[in-house]
Amino acid sequence: MNITLNRHADTKMLAYLVPLLFVFMPRPAVNGAQFLTYPVLGGILSILILVTVKKFVKSESLMAVTLLLFLYMISVSISVLMSVNPQFTSIAHIFKPVLFVIVLFFGYIIGQSYDVEIIEKSLVKASKVIMASQLLVGIPQLLAITIFDSIYNAELARPIGSLIRIVGTLGNPNIFAWVVIISTVTIFLMEKSKLSIVLWVAFGAILIILSGSRTSFALFPAVLFVCTFLKTKKTKSFYFFKVPMYLFALFLTFQLMVWLITKYQQTFPYLSQLLQILETGELTSVSSFNMRTLIWSNAWNVMVNENRNLAYLFGLGPNFSASTFIDNDFLYSILNYGFIGLLLNLSIYITVFIIFSKLKNRNMKVLGQTYVIFSILIGIQAETISGWNYPILIMFYLGLAIALKDTGKDYNGKPIKSNNKKKRLTPRITW
Repeated sequence: MNITLNRHADTKMLAYLVPLLFVFMPRPAVNGAQFLTYPVLGGILSILILVTVKKFVKSESLMAVTLLLFLYMISVSISVLMSVNPQFTSIAHIFKPVLFVIVLFFGYIIGQSYDVEIIEKSLVKASKVIMASQLLVGIPQLLAITIFDSIYNAELARPIGSLIRIVGTLGNPNIFAWVVIISTVTIFLMEKSKLSIVLWVAFGAILIILSGSRTSFALFPAVLFVCTFLKTKKTKSFYFFKVPMYLFALFLTFQLMVWLITKYQQTFPYLSQLLQILETGELTSVSSFNMRTLIWSNAWNVMVNENRNLAYLFGLGPNFSASTFIDNDFLYSILNYGFIGLLLNLSIYITVFIIFSKLKNRNMKVLGQTYVIFSILIGIQAETISGWNYPILIMFYLGLAIALKDTGKDYNGKPIKSNNKKKRLTPRITW
């Protein structure tokens, strides 16, 4: 793909446009507002793509992911046509893979246009802006002040004196916590100042506590541990000295977390429910998880009672009443899109993981790997890879990664020498 943008300093803003658009796009408390939010995001990026792309250059990785998304779109289309409860909004699900392709291609454009140092600095800046702004929007939610409520849905937020949950600009505490985690991971991997890393990791932990997301609270130290494990070079000293040290630090962090929610369980009643798991050793001791298991059982029974073989292949169709709020990514995918949809979606993410694993730049490599691993893990109790929100940022990062790899800029921002005698098409950017 031959791309041309002016190399003025302000065009670097495009390098962190997707994260900022995704996080700050208005989400009012209006039914179906998301079906306006995503088209606006896709429309803005499409316009930028059209004014920058001059011609296409073959990229096998980009085409492979695009093909999988296209097959996924066909599968979803069949699911919509076979829906047992067809609705007009079901059609929107067909365009979900289209949105991801747009984000993917835009990321590819940015990756070809800038060196990896500029991209990393831009992602760090975007992460800091996102985290700081979430506190700015979250403080009124803690104080039950409705100043931002007309722009950002705060129905799931809970002020001080009740459960204490903030949702920031995302409208959902779990998605809010996930964005904070990924922003923190980005800073953890790409920030140069160690002091700054410590401060932003601590700030991220505070935001996750305020979100009330028990899953994110429990997984946050594990995410940082996995990042450290994946990024560090694997030598003998690593396995004999560093791994035990990291595990000990993880153990101490776990003890600190237990102490925190024990001491302040009256202040954070939602997070304190995690203590019940430690006491009983059972996840079902938490009322919300127990309720989820009942929802999963009832939803699966609906699938079985349909008694249609094709339903197992293509699902019951999007927006079917029993498959709307399931809080399990795999069951959600099966009920909505069938086993074919689930397998295609998993194939996409396996491909994404493989592409990131081949990068020479450790920061981008670990960011992508961590994103995929924990998206799938969190999918046990939330719609992640099959939903609308979680895939957007990973598709942007993937586009960046593929471009950096294709142009040989995925190592310290400098092209890697190749024995290929064919002349390389050099990306230029002109408005």
